[in-house]
Amino acid sequence: MECNADYLISLIGTNPLPAFITILKNADKNTKIKLVYTKPTRNNISSKKIAENLSKVVVEKIPKISVEFVECDKSNTKKIQKCIKDVIDSIKKDAGYGGYARKVILDYSSGTKVMSALFTERFANLKEDILAVTISYVDDDDKQIFEYSYKDKDKKFPIKEIVNRFDLSVEDITRIHGYSRSSKSQEEILNGKVKYIKNPEFISSKNGLPINVDEVYILDGRLIMCFKSKYENKNKSEYKMELFKIKDISDKLGGSKSEIIYQSDCNGETVMRLKKDIKSDYEYEMDERASFINLNESFVEKIIEKFKIEGGN
Repeated sequence: MECNADYLISLIGTNPLPAFITILKNADKNTKIKLVYTKPTRNNISSKKIAENLSKVVVEKIPKISVEFVECDKSNTKKIQKCIKDVIDSIKKDAGYGGYARKVILDYSSGTKVMSALFTERFANLKEDILAVTISYVDDDDKQIFEYSYKDKDKKFPIKEIVNRFDLSVEDITRIHGYSRSSKSQEEILNGKVKYIKNPEFISSKNGLPINVDEVYILDGRLIMCFKSKYENKNKSEYKMELFKIKDISDKLGGSKSEIIYQSDCNGETVMRLKKDIKSDYEYEMDERASFINLNESFVEKIIEKFKIEGGN
């Protein structure tokens, strides 16, 4: 697998996981990382804290790597173009010319729509003798990293290969989202292949508040969080509100593509109505991200069935 980018620019929005995967694939200790975060405005929160959380874990995984933070406007076209020019100028100045073109990777997976469009357009058309640019995008649904440049044909790489190469843990993923594990429960391995933790408690680096999960698994860099309902024989609205809170926890710990397994005493008809309501009311991808089990089923059985995990050593 190729790596060793000289410069890697990652646009940082609300979900740092795609940037994390791209950095692990393409960087080593000699790579210079630029994390482009959104500046705070009256209506928007800055993504600088997310970039800082990501940086801490990256430096642990790749010691001595250089990480620089770059502030950029979220949506103002002229200000974003100025940011792009500054980034390119700084790379050209640093690179000089050593007889070969420096490899530059732009990862736009996590950026805002405007940032991603403008950065990609500029870098994709950047034809400098001293810079060889590759555009990278992480497709969470397809579980692939796609790369292209004007010189090479398109390439794709399975996310699973990067995850296995770096032996990522559950806490690696929660920490880039700003949550560290406080409980003493140990990480275990299911069938010799899938890491998981029972009854973990995670603490926010922002406000110190705890979040509890019944079980959490990591598969291909994505977290699958398991929750047992606190309700019995309640009406649909109670379960619906609980599911909304669980969705929020899932997004905080693992990002917008994390998955949920929800255990309750709901019958089949109620489950179908809940799926429909959550999907329409909260724009949540219920079909792809959530599974329901009854009280006679276990989380581990559902994990093995859904993800086709065969027995290991």
